[in-house]
Amino acid sequence: MAGFKDHPELFIQFLKADPGFRNVLEKNPRMEEMLNDPTTIDYLIDMMSNPDSMRDALRQTDEALNHVGDIPGGEQMLE
Repeated sequence: MAGFKDHPELFIQFLKADPGFRNVLEKNPRMEEMLNDPTTIDYLIDMMSNPDSMRDALRQTDEALNHVGDIPGGEQMLE
């Protein structure tokens, strides 16, 4: 992961090599925009290399999904 921090363009190429991820990018153009943000790339690399960061990100995602479920119609959006 340290090599990716020094060369974030390699990390982006690594992500785009996955057909599933490419499909996500095609369906969500804003995701492509996020890959051009150095702060986002640093966060992703840190999350992938630091177990504490990964746990924190998963916790935040779980909380966000729970909040969406509390919104009227949120359960259907999640499905």
